[in-house]
Amino acid sequence: MQKRWEQVTRAALTLIFYLPESFWPYVPLLGTAVFTGAKIPLPAGLWLGWGFFATLRAAGRSGLGCFLTEALVIFAAVFCGHFLRRQARAGRQPLGAGFFSLILLPMVVLGLFQAAGGPLTPPSWLDPKQRGLVPFRVTGTLDNPNLFGMVLAFIIPMILTTIVATEKRMRRRRLFYGIAGLLHATALLFTFSRTAWLAAVTALLVFRGREWRPFLLRLAILFLFVFLAFPPLRTRLSPPGGLWQDSTVAYRREIWKASWELFKENPLGTGSGGFRRAGLLQRRAVHAHNQLLQIAVEQGIPGLLLFGWVVYLGLSRPAKTLRERGVRAVLCGQLVAGLTESPWADPLLLFLFWCGWAFLQEAADG
Repeated sequence: MQKRWEQVTRAALTLIFYLPESFWPYVPLLGTAVFTGAKIPLPAGLWLGWGFFATLRAAGRSGLGCFLTEALVIFAAVFCGHFLRRQARAGRQPLGAGFFSLILLPMVVLGLFQAAGGPLTPPSWLDPKQRGLVPFRVTGTLDNPNLFGMVLAFIIPMILTTIVATEKRMRRRRLFYGIAGLLHATALLFTFSRTAWLAAVTALLVFRGREWRPFLLRLAILFLFVFLAFPPLRTRLSPPGGLWQDSTVAYRREIWKASWELFKENPLGTGSGGFRRAGLLQRRAVHAHNQLLQIAVEQGIPGLLLFGWVVYLGLSRPAKTLRERGVRAVLCGQLVAGLTESPWADPLLLFLFWCGWAFLQEAADG
């Protein structure tokens, strides 16, 4: 029965990546608790409990729909993280790092075809001064280059983990993963997502640990070469008129200011979905474009404190294995991405964070 459920889990995980706005693929993952005996850790339970109370206090029963969908994703992620950790401990790896390394490969190939096929970029994704200089921004099947880039930034360190963990005598497999990693990195570059680039670099530096100095030097040399040889990249990093005058940056500053005012008006939070209910959609904003502000607006001061506790418990313990090191790196990358985006506003990225966090918690508790 457990082997069959592993197949169900694999199918559900694949569908989550390719149907990120659908919630029914998360439902089968709730069944993993049956095979792992997983329970919701205290920090996650308190997070969900406060989310329920804050939503009920601010919006009443009408606001619980958004909370319940978020709770479904977090429950599924925590159970899946426990499941993956228990498999790793038992030496069963059908859903190991290799699976996650290749799950996006069809989407990556599609993204490269998008790049070759010509511009598909809506004008709002680029500053008007950049539209003639940046030819395209690939999205895969996720309909947004920033989302696609953040998912790639989450997956690429897992590919690196798989390459390092693969024995040197298995040359063909290492070569295959190496080529897959190169394709993923190319797709990440072609998203032209500055947030995703920063998240990926952060994750790679955290993954390297004490070896960061020589790696940082090589990365800087490579980055300088690409920067000089690839004008669209240079345009994104140093746009005409300066980065601070970029229209997408100015848009974020406007949303941050409005979010801060909303937080000051509601220090206990507006509840799940409160940002959407607050009337900021007139600025075309569906989230705060900053994870801390998003939490502050929806969960208030208690939510910020709980978030700090969750992050501390997930990242404070040293990684004991290569897989733990990789998961720790990708969580750090997502936290850095949260400086200019709200990753948890998307169900897929919300799932990935809590799944990785539960994996590290299970490793620590076990």
